[in-house]
Amino acid sequence: CHGDDGSGTARGPDLTDTQWLHFASRPPIDSLTTLIGHGVEQPLAYDLVMPAAPLETSEIRAVAAHVLSLSSGI
Repeated sequence: CHGDDGSGTARGPDLTDTQWLHFASRPPIDSLTTLIGHGVEQPLAYDLVMPAAPLETSEIRAVAAHVLSLSSGI
């Protein structure tokens, strides 16, 4: 949904920029972990729902860390 490199598609936002749809600024990892774990049932800018991640908390945290690394250029 976010593209092979996370730069976004018509179905999901760019994860490589510094804009956050559900946060005022770059979120702490715990907040992003919660968002990914719960999913987004009512997207703010896209029509596609992001389902809750069917992963263990440690795995979701790893996904959140990866998303944060995409946005910071690490």
